[in-house]
Amino acid sequence: MWIGFFGILVIGILGGSTPILVKLGLTEFPPLLLTTLRFIIATIIFLPFFLQEKRHLTRHDIWILFTRSLFFAGNAGIFSIAIQYTTAIISQVLYSFVPGIVLVMSFLFLRENMTKQRIIGLFIAVIGVGILIQQSIIKTEVLTFGTLIGNMLTLLAALSWSAYTVVSKRLTDVYSPVVTTFASFVTIIIILVPLLPIEYILQPVQLENVDLSGVGSVMYLGIFSSAFMFFLTQLLIQKTSSFVTSLSQYLAPFAGAMIAIPILGEKLTPLFFLAGVCVVVGVFYATSYEGVRKHIKSVLQ
Repeated sequence: MWIGFFGILVIGILGGSTPILVKLGLTEFPPLLLTTLRFIIATIIFLPFFLQEKRHLTRHDIWILFTRSLFFAGNAGIFSIAIQYTTAIISQVLYSFVPGIVLVMSFLFLRENMTKQRIIGLFIAVIGVGILIQQSIIKTEVLTFGTLIGNMLTLLAALSWSAYTVVSKRLTDVYSPVVTTFASFVTIIIILVPLLPIEYILQPVQLENVDLSGVGSVMYLGIFSSAFMFFLTQLLIQKTSSFVTSLSQYLAPFAGAMIAIPILGEKLTPLFFLAGVCVVVGVFYATSYEGVRKHIKSVLQ
């Protein structure tokens, strides 16, 4: 019980702090360079574990892993651009909608059931997302709701992450988590490196002027927000279950808000809180409520 609680808490804090560290890193690096450096560090950390797998990957395996990982790369690249134009707290709330998107994709492409409970939960969550988008259109509280372009790009990144989650369901039946994660990290580097010269022309950076905060942001993102969070997630799944681990996603928005408000000067308004609650509660009711109810019932018995 305590292992599960501690694991959920740490993963939630790491997830909630990631957009804040990305925003801080973007003050020193352009978005694609920041993302590339982040995943180069994560790939180096993962390399020894990948080599221990001792599995021979055929060309077909490599092609399958690469094409599926394009969604992972799309999420990371788009999000690094999107976060420049929105707030860290709203990005976390919008990403809380990912399980709802996965639910819809699974219904459309994997023929999973869409129950009345799921429909009600998704409807509540969509209302919350609609409020957030509508407030970013009228631009009254930019430090809370961000901009429309930033939020739409964030939703696009969340859509890409949701697609990766759906296609990864089948990958995990064939490949280990280490192989799929390493392939995703390498794919990001392969996709982004050729784009760096173009980014440099549009947004030149003087690396000699980068200070310790910039270096620290990149190191944190590579080590903790990428490599360590994966290890902790897998450990928590082994010690508890994938369902218990998934509960950390509901803590991330609140952890992100508590960090972003004092560090980035972002604001939390009553309307934002209402919209955020609609998204989180709606997604929870659609995807996790029944599992929580059964888990509590089994514990009490």
